Amino acid sequence: TYTYEGSDEQIDIEIGDGSYWRTVTLTLPALTLVVTDREDLAASGTYAKATYSRTVDPIYNYGTICLPFTPDAETCEKYTFYTLSKANSTSITFVEVDEPQANMPYLYRAKDREATTHVFTGGKTTVNNEVGEHVVGNWSFAGVFAKTVFIPAELNADFYIYKPNGGEDLLIQALNSLTMWPYRAYLKCNRVVMSSAPAMRLVIDGGVTGIEEVITPDQIEGAVMYDLMGRPVQEMTEGNLYI
Repeated sequence: TYTYEGSDEQIDIEIGDGSYWRTVTLTLPALTLVVTDREDLAASGTYAKATYSRTVDPIYNYGTICLPFTPDAETCEKYTFYTLSKANSTSITFVEVDEPQANMPYLYRAKDREATTHVFTGGKTTVNNEVGEHVVGNWSFAGVFAKTVFIPAELNADFYIYKPNGGEDLLIQALNSLTMWPYRAYLKCNRVVMSSAPAMRLVIDGGVTGIEEVITPDQIEGAVMYDLMGRPVQEMTEGNLYI
């Protein structure tokens, strides 16, 4: 029995001194871990690299994700990842992380807001089905690798999922049950400790405002510029604010 753990496409095998031959069956490990969306994780062992893709609706500003591999630099260039930071009775705050890890839940956002297919890749991966969680006070943020159904009444906890509502990013409470598809994440709050609201506002710590760039009146047809006293101005002066 011979176990080969490399990634070469071809290897040489020497059998004894060549005085006779035997049939040899060589089984190489799969080089790439292909994680299929909405299918339970059934893989095991070590892989040279990993990949996962998901089809999304671009109306969703964010998504939740929990990957069985560590996202590589290419993935981190395309997506921003956030972890649970703090919570109160009306809002949940997330903060950006620079180095997301395998088996941990994250809120994420694509830098290409128009993309309908999100692709995540990773390097050498040893599959571990143990999923971690982020805990802040009475709240926990956790992911799943298999389709899971939660019943809030039976577990004496409230469960939340991300869902935009009328342009506002909210975390909506599941009422009777919550079905989680693999490679996604949810929020849970202990009912014994606190009574949580039907919807919690999503806050990104350190997020930017809606002002994306500075423009001048000549860049907008028919634009008129005013100072803070409401007086129209013809030219802007450095250091002042204008409407």
